[in-house]
Amino acid sequence: MDFGNKIIYKCPSCKKLTGSYSVTSTNDFGATIYSDGYTRGMMYADNPEIAKCVKCKTIYWLKEENITGEYTPLTINSKWQKAPEPVLLNRDEFIEALKQKLYRTKVEERYLRYNIWLAFNDEMRRQRIVEFTKEEKKIYESNCKKLFKLYDIEDTEEKILIAELHRNLGNFDGSAEILKTIKQKQYLWIVKLLLKECEHRNKKVIKLIEGGVKQNKANKIKFEVPKVELFCNNCGTSNFFYEDDQPPYHCDYCKEELGKEKKEPKRKTYPKVKDI
Repeated sequence: MDFGNKIIYKCPSCKKLTGSYSVTSTNDFGATIYSDGYTRGMMYADNPEIAKCVKCKTIYWLKEENITGEYTPLTINSKWQKAPEPVLLNRDEFIEALKQKLYRTKVEERYLRYNIWLAFNDEMRRQRIVEFTKEEKKIYESNCKKLFKLYDIEDTEEKILIAELHRNLGNFDGSAEILKTIKQKQYLWIVKLLLKECEHRNKKVIKLIEGGVKQNKANKIKFEVPKVELFCNNCGTSNFFYEDDQPPYHCDYCKEELGKEKKEPKRKTYPKVKDI
């Protein structure tokens, strides 16, 4: 994984500067990949597209209209050098961005809805909860039903996501019907795994690849196994540490110290929701 220059953003409301190093190359070697597309690995990262101002809490897109410049080692600008990382959105903030209709295109709407889907699945993925509350379930189902309409059924990888959305909603027959139309050889191992979950009536997200190894066949390649994996409560990223790493551990992305005891945040109580 390689990083480029530090991109400097300006909040459209309070003009506070933040900076984020662009990811110029990344790969999923040794990564764990889930059925909803979520990828977690030492060498994998992507550039966030939306964030929250560290000062006034305004949610804004990290796109060209809010870019002030790029900081490089040759740039003489102490404000740019010290600009803090933008605050990544959590699940409720993605929902708020959607409610405020901050998206301007179908692509931006899909980005918000996809991250809401991932964030809800994260509650199961990280074993924080067993079942959603009644209102969480309404939001989850409403979002998923609108999300699969934003994907292209003619694109095989997007077709797999559509099938996964149906499975997560409990529409196992509909999911299986879509999966059975996929004939490309390179995707058949995924189809086989997901069809099995449909047969078992399992709605929850599953691992497709763990540590770089497909889950339906043995793989003789051995990977260095992390000693510990810690999730950052500040930005939500996953961090891997090995035998040579010594505590205290810090997040690779936002530099927050990890492993400190923190009380679990109270689950948000949503008002009665019909749609998002």
